[in-house]
Amino acid sequence: EGVNMFTGDQAILDECFRRGIYRTYVIDTPDGKSALERAGIQDNPYSIISKSVVKTSKGKRSGKQIAGATATATSVSPNKPQAEAAQRPMEFAGDLPMDHLAKLSDLCEGIDSKLSKALSYVRMNTPDVFAELQVEYYEALLSLLANKAGSSIDLQKILQSMELFEDTISRFSRSAKGANVKTIYGTILQQLAGKVKNLFE
Repeated sequence: EGVNMFTGDQAILDECFRRGIYRTYVIDTPDGKSALERAGIQDNPYSIISKSVVKTSKGKRSGKQIAGATATATSVSPNKPQAEAAQRPMEFAGDLPMDHLAKLSDLCEGIDSKLSKALSYVRMNTPDVFAELQVEYYEALLSLLANKAGSSIDLQKILQSMELFEDTISRFSRSAKGANVKTIYGTILQQLAGKVKNLFE
């Protein structure tokens, strides 16, 4: 893991490429392809990514493919643990209070709505790193809630994280959007997205 410090727009864009956000929400979607056409890079969408980053990514993918082939050859059912986990029922810590269930439902709806808006923006516009970070953040929150839905968790921690994340987005939108400002706010947003999984540890 470690701390990734942004050094400008290119660094943020490269990081989104590394995380797969650029391919998932831009290259592999009809709306994203339209955005690439409007930007004039539909035939070479990776032209805006640093060549060294693309080259490194290709090397990692090749290594993973080799490792995957080896694992498949030595295992009768490599996906058996995941399949068994999916079949297991959700474990409950006990009967959750009605008010907690109501708050959980409201929170889930709110996060899902924000994620939907962020996805729509990414698909309909030229690649926007800050919008892509919003997608990553809200998806991480929903994943956390899905994993912890059967437990009595402190929803206030999630609300506090969301408040800081959305306040950062708001501050950036009101700023002059200079390179240094983008670096600072981009780093904050990336760190918040990365810390979601540790909210209850």
